[in-house]
Amino acid sequence: MCRRPEGKLIRPLAICISVHGPFPLSPMFDHHHSASWVLLANQIQFHLVQETQVEHLVDECLCVHKFFWMAYVTAFPTFPQGDWPNWNPRISMEGDFISYWMAEFEAGKTKPDPVRMVWEFIWEELRDLAAHLLPIPIVVEPLT
Repeated sequence: MCRRPEGKLIRPLAICISVHGPFPLSPMFDHHHSASWVLLANQIQFHLVQETQVEHLVDECLCVHKFFWMAYVTAFPTFPQGDWPNWNPRISMEGDFISYWMAEFEAGKTKPDPVRMVWEFIWEELRDLAAHLLPIPIVVEPLT
């Protein structure tokens, strides 16, 4: 379960992500394709910055921050090296995922993993987090 900065529990993402937010993902989402991750990171960023302005402070949405950083790092797996676009400064680099990612980089412990390995690892982490927090499946199954 996620917590607000002052340590109080947050209800499972209903507070921070509505069904109109980035989840569930389209059946067209391909976790092996960087364009899908870029789109997801942009959708989460929009949700954090635009849709949470009045009702919910961005700082209270630490779970959504984690989803954002997972999508952002997967979209730009060489981050903080290489080329990557700026994100909205209202989205802080807080949370265990991005803290771990940056600590590994700063300690020189990172090695250039193949992009596909990064995609697979973070996809599994994102799916596990979503399964514990979201009241809906992370991916909508296509209609048959």
